[in-house]
Amino acid sequence: LEARAAALAEVTEYFVNMDEYLSSLGLYRKMVARDASSLFRAVSEQLYFSQNYHQKIRLDCASFMRANRCNFEPFVEGSFEKYLERLEDPKETVGQVEIKALSQLYSPPVTLCCSINGHYDIIYGRSYPASAALCQSLLYELLYTQVFGVEGGELWQAMEAFRAGGRRYRNSLSVCSDVDVGYDAPEDRPSAEAPPTSRLCLPYKVLKSLDGDVYRNLEFDVWQDTCKEMQKTDYMVFAGRQYFLGDKCQVRLEPKGKFYNAFIQEVGTHSTAVTVFIEELGEK
Repeated sequence: LEARAAALAEVTEYFVNMDEYLSSLGLYRKMVARDASSLFRAVSEQLYFSQNYHQKIRLDCASFMRANRCNFEPFVEGSFEKYLERLEDPKETVGQVEIKALSQLYSPPVTLCCSINGHYDIIYGRSYPASAALCQSLLYELLYTQVFGVEGGELWQAMEAFRAGGRRYRNSLSVCSDVDVGYDAPEDRPSAEAPPTSRLCLPYKVLKSLDGDVYRNLEFDVWQDTCKEMQKTDYMVFAGRQYFLGDKCQVRLEPKGKFYNAFIQEVGTHSTAVTVFIEELGEK
């Protein structure tokens, strides 16, 4: 546990230092889902303003490399066709060869940040979070008032209760605008008149998205929630025990070799084995 905590602290410091450096250059790093498609997700957002087309971009990249075989085959070891078949698999990681292909395939400039284990995040100008937060709040307001039929007044009351409650509701499933804010001490209670009450209850993440002062990385949030759900359902049984996606374990590469801390990354692909990721080595 101590080793894992130290490793986590080291990774955290790495990203803090990176973000501080990027900020000094007037840049902002938007986190992308930490899976094998991070490069294609990042390109998809900057081309289409949505990460939903990452698999299309992956397949287009493979097709472009196949059509221009002479330009890419010299950089690939082994069978070029097998390499392209693996590239089309959404679980397959990519690198410089694919970046070269994408740079030739698409003309608009795309700014990326490569970090640990070949993961790619999106780089925007430093003003991006503020402008994105405002646009996001307007979009969510239209969604709830024009599509879901929520009254604008009720939505405003829910937002007032959310702002008054602050971080108390961070771990709550929902926030109701008629709840008692419940400040811990009288001096913590604002002097302003409390907002009118209503019975509208909204999830914390929705209220966060409605707040024009707070940017919510929606795609990253959805990916995290999906991973949590997968951990509940993805498992395999081996030697009488259930193994779930995300389970921590120790492995060694040789019969009498060193034990490494790892976690299960894939289950169910083989009946008697799971794929693990060794953090210290940064490899599967």
